[in-house]
Amino acid sequence: MSGRLNIVVADTVTTVRDQLAISLPDAIGSSGLDVHVSTAGDVESVWEHLETSRVDCTVVSTRMVDESGERLVSTLRTEGVPVVSFMRTDPSPDEIEHLGEVIYDAARNTVGSVDYRMLFDAVDVGLAVRDYETLSLIDVNERYVELLGVDEETLCSRFETTPRAAPDVPEISSASIRRMVGVEGSDKHEFTCSYERPDGEVRWFHVSLTATTISGEKRLISTVEDATDEHARKRDLERNRELLERTQCISKVGGWAFDLETETLEWTKQTKRIHEVPLDYEPTTDDVLEFYAPEDRETIHALVERCQNEGVLWEEEFLITTATGSERWVRACGEPVITGGEIVALRGTIQDITARRSREKELQQANEELEALNRIIRHDIRNDMAVIVGWAEYLEDHVDEDGRSVLARILSTGRHTIEITQVARDLIETMSGGVTETHPVSLQETLDRELTVRREAFPTAEFRVDGDVPDVMVRANPLLTSVFGNLFNNAVQHTKSDPVVTVSATLDNHVVRVSVADNGPGIPNRRKDVVFGKGEHGLNSTGTGLGLYLVNMLVESFGGDIHIEDNDPTGTVVVIELPLASP
Repeated sequence: MSGRLNIVVADTVTTVRDQLAISLPDAIGSSGLDVHVSTAGDVESVWEHLETSRVDCTVVSTRMVDESGERLVSTLRTEGVPVVSFMRTDPSPDEIEHLGEVIYDAARNTVGSVDYRMLFDAVDVGLAVRDYETLSLIDVNERYVELLGVDEETLCSRFETTPRAAPDVPEISSASIRRMVGVEGSDKHEFTCSYERPDGEVRWFHVSLTATTISGEKRLISTVEDATDEHARKRDLERNRELLERTQCISKVGGWAFDLETETLEWTKQTKRIHEVPLDYEPTTDDVLEFYAPEDRETIHALVERCQNEGVLWEEEFLITTATGSERWVRACGEPVITGGEIVALRGTIQDITARRSREKELQQANEELEALNRIIRHDIRNDMAVIVGWAEYLEDHVDEDGRSVLARILSTGRHTIEITQVARDLIETMSGGVTETHPVSLQETLDRELTVRREAFPTAEFRVDGDVPDVMVRANPLLTSVFGNLFNNAVQHTKSDPVVTVSATLDNHVVRVSVADNGPGIPNRRKDVVFGKGEHGLNSTGTGLGLYLVNMLVESFGGDIHIEDNDPTGTVVVIELPLASP
């Protein structure tokens, strides 16, 4: 063979194309033959070479597929130019030399009839030649034998009588197969099927059947490729999609994507469920805005514009009206999709938060009811009890000796009730978020004020101040008075007779430590960690069990800490650490 041989090497891998372009001219050995190799990296380039220049042979990677998803090797075999396929991504010198020989022989033969034997061993797909009428096996290549897991002799004899036991022939009649593939290569049939090898291993194969003429005889050519990994990936993908779909249904979170180039909008199934539209609904940007209130549409448009132009992420909550007229609250999120430094699409999620919004509304209503209760306690009950205590105090000069003990109980109970209303008021304000904001508060002034009030309330108790209270500002708010007020009350109430309450304060770096000590019975070690719980109080306590709970909540809200120590020789010391306010 002499003259010029024009070859097109097609592969999506640049390094393989370049390697073959350099190596094939030497591998195709023939004196007087000028070998010219062109390369193509995509299907469009291959067709351009075939249409605009002379091509004596196309060398095509089995990895390449055409625009319809079919393997390019199969498509090109109907174009009248010899086709040699290869699969290796790093061919060795021996493989390149062998490939060169096959190319030489393929180009030398008449294009109209395929000398299939020369091509069999050069391709990495299973090839089988069958009788067009009986479908009996005539010849197979090594790859076919390897894929099916039997030797060639056994293979041909095994499938001669039962051809449809092979993976490349479906379980239908010979006539039906011939109708599928036609004659003379005018049509082909492709499918994917499973096959159990003799060793028990089940593999999935992609099969292509084509009718052609070889040496004047009608033949059925089968190509068989291992698709086990591809099938497993598809099954995993399907399972992942099912899992994602179930997750979206449970969490009520849907997804969306907007292609900026095509201006097409896509919704997931859950997004369609949230909007109560059919699953075959095709959304558009104009339709989407109709689900939102007119006053929100400008906001949504601005968010999308900013995300598209500046790449700014967004997350907002809106009220929508579904296709069936239902109102739902949703949280919509969006982000840019950037490719090559440019924003090419937007994507995001949408979540049905109607239930959460309902709970928030119920909570808001409960808070309003708590506030109303707080006002009632603060105003009505406290005022009425103050009147009762006032009249009882008026009776102190008008009762005899026997009635004094009864009057004392009335006064004690009345004053205790007023104290309960004060604790309840502070507790409600704290639990409803009334202590989230802090500012500098004078420690010295707060302690002086509370000590003055308690000395008047408990004339039989002695309140002492050990040393000087530092003149500093702590991070707190007006409820700091409730902290010390409750501690002073507890100290007196837990001491049976001659109560003595000692207050001291020291500075330590950015913290002031305040100690409130009493001479009562003390608190056992096993209870020191639990006395700050809600409803906790001693067996002999006359308190509500809320005082120390409130103290702990307030101190923590100020960023401080509280703990209990033993007093010497008896009693309890409550230690509070409060952060100093910033200058």
